[in-house]
Amino acid sequence: MSNQQQQQSSSRFGGSSSRFGSSNTNNQQRRLSPFGRINLEWSVVPITGEAVRITLEGLGDPFHRILGKPLNKEFGKTETIIDALQNDEALHDELVEALNENWAKYEFSGAAMLYPWTDDIKRAFNDFMYPLPPQPENKSDDEDDTFSDGDTDKTPNSQVPVGTKVSVTSLRAIDPAFVMNVLARSRSNIVVANTPLALEPGFLTQSYICDDPRIVRIARATGYIEEKWS
Repeated sequence: MSNQQQQQSSSRFGGSSSRFGSSNTNNQQRRLSPFGRINLEWSVVPITGEAVRITLEGLGDPFHRILGKPLNKEFGKTETIIDALQNDEALHDELVEALNENWAKYEFSGAAMLYPWTDDIKRAFNDFMYPLPPQPENKSDDEDDTFSDGDTDKTPNSQVPVGTKVSVTSLRAIDPAFVMNVLARSRSNIVVANTPLALEPGFLTQSYICDDPRIVRIARATGYIEEKWS
């Protein structure tokens, strides 16, 4: 195989891929590596323009909020919550029963994709659409410029052209019952409706982003705050 053919083959399959395209977390441009691979920037555009962060950290004592137990100031950290669940079988079973009741009320069916709460994922939800288009030529003042800073018309996310920075409403779920249900039923970055609860550290210490409109709708109904992801 010639050098040109090898480079073409490497470029075609270079970079790590996902359902949103290949990824690169360095500069906002294509970059050729020493091995001939081309890594591509990628971005995520929620269809509804909303995404929710789901994490147990900072939500306080879930036994007080979910079960009506006396407030325990030691349960302000996820680690102490997990320790209590592992050392108190009666408390564990009581929480499972309450979480199952709440989950049934959500009437969620099927499955939803979850994304890890990482800098790369946060950036993908708030960056420009890739690949960036060629820079337009200079135009006179009376010519229309689609990407001008003064353009205030919002385009639906499903129709946003590449090179445009998408406006995503960033939410955080604050209802501990909803949060624990999602975390404890997640498997391999997917939450499935009929998955049983797993209240172990490997599940409850996770943090996710979800842009599935069904999950976002439940988060809005059970309680949320808006926050800025940067």
